[in-house]
Amino acid sequence: MGLNGGPQFKFTQSVSMFVFCETEQEMDTLWAKLTANGTVMMPLEKYPFAEKFGWTTDRFGLSWQLFLSGTKQEIKPCLLFVGDQFGRAEEAMNFYTSVFKGLTDYRYQSV
Repeated sequence: MGLNGGPQFKFTQSVSMFVFCETEQEMDTLWAKLTANGTVMMPLEKYPFAEKFGWTTDRFGLSWQLFLSGTKQEIKPCLLFVGDQFGRAEEAMNFYTSVFKGLTDYRYQSV
């Protein structure tokens, strides 16, 4: 869903779309389109936690994290817990899965 919220609302990097990509070609194509007139936050390259990963904000201000997974493309929301909420991601995910009974497929990673 997309809403025109007006100037009082702003995107935050705490919420981004995490894209699992099957191939490098798919990832490179998506990266080129998402970074056009956007801002690269972490360049598309190898990291200790991923064979290939990149994080960008697109031209509309939405945050995208691309990850080479070798599996069919999926797009999932990524919630980053910072500030006073840092360290509470697992607690939050446990809460959300108790509220939304069908929500069972989530990944928790502490950084």
